[in-house]
Order: sequence, then structure tokens, then C-alpha cells
Amino acid sequence: TATGTDVDATGCDKQLPITLKGVNFKSGSAELTDDSRGVLDSVAETLKRASGLTLEVAGHTDASGDDQLNQTLSEQRAETVKQYLVNAGLPADRLEAKGYGESQPVASNANEEGRLRNRRVELKRLDQ
Repeated sequence: TATGTDVDATGCDKQLPITLKGVNFKSGSAELTDDSRGVLDSVAETLKRASGLTLEVAGHTDASGDDQLNQTLSEQRAETVKQYLVNAGLPADRLEAKGYGESQPVASNANEEGRLRNRRVELKRLDQ
């Protein structure tokens, strides 16, 4: 972490979102893949130990397809992840789900690798 960065007790940058690598959905839906459940179980256990955190679950899509459908899909995916974490024991009042559709790409949508990176779920701190 760069000098002067606002960090938490673990030394992590409070401003940077955490991308939940390995959290994926069946194509065109908000249904988690089987592999995603193990990742989210681990995330839930970690978050239970960090009881002071309030987080936004941010859903993102690539730019394939209709803008409005992507927006709706990202909202549904964020809500699915939030609900999974709540069902795993996290208090619902510590999590807020929000979809961003295709509006915040982290890579080019011109190739499959970029589109895959853009289809993501992130956790963002709300308690800064």
C-alpha cells in the first residue's frame, strides 16, 4: 500500500473495491455457478470476523447485449450475492446491493478476456 493511503487495520486501502474472483453466474442469469458457492462461503467467514464493516455488493456486466437488460442483470446478481452472504450468517444491515450494468468497465469489451473481467462482483466499503 502506498505511503499516505487511508488503510484499515489489516493495511488494506479503504478506497479500493475487492473483486470477488471466482464468483460467476450462469450465462444471462443471476444464478450462481457451483464453484462460486465455495468462494462466497470463504468470503462470508472472513466478513463475520470483520464485524465493523458495512459493504456495498456491486454487480457489473460486460457491454454485450442491451444496456437496460445489463443494468437489471447486474442488480439481480448483486442482490443474489448479498442474499447468499446473509444466508451464510451476515447481518443484512451490513450489506447493500447495487448494480452498475456495463457503466464501469475495467477492461476492453472488444475481446472475451476483457468481457470476462468486466463481468464481476465487487465489495466496496461504506464505513469509511
